Order: sequence, then C-alpha cells, then structure tokens
Amino acid sequence: MKKILLTSILVLAAGLACSYQNTSQAENAGDEKAKTETSTATAPAPKVDHYTCPMHTHIREDKAGGKCPICNMDLEPVFTKSK
Repeated sequence: MKKILLTSILVLAAGLACSYQNTSQAENAGDEKAKTETSTATAPAPKVDHYTCPMHTHIREDKAGGKCPICNMDLEPVFTKSK
C-alpha cells in the first residue's frame, strides 16, 4: 500500500513540474515575440536599388511597375544591402 501511495505522489509531482515548465515556456515565448515586434518596428525601411525580372535577372529597370520584355512578368524590387 505504501508503494502505491508513494508512486502516486511521485507521478503527481512529476506531472505538476512538467505542467509548470510548459506554462513558463509559453509565457516567455510571448515576451520574445513582443520584443521582436518592437525591434522590427524601429528598423528603417530598406531602399530599392532597382527592379528586375525573377526569371531574367539581367533585365534591370529603375522605375516600378514595369514588365519583363521577355516573359511579361512583373518586375520585382531589389533592395540595397545595408552595411
């Protein structure tokens, strides 16, 4: 009888410990997400260097809204690399 009671108490204690650990990890994950959101909000927007076709990267335009003369796809922005 003592073995059953002792085993039950140990299993209950282990379950509570695991539950507490999962709860604290979930709370910390929310804190990290909030930190990431605030740090990205203050970052400056990247500057567009030129526009290019995703399929034909040798096609380059300075203006937005263009189309590739080869495949007629919309040109996509290429951003300057921040240093």
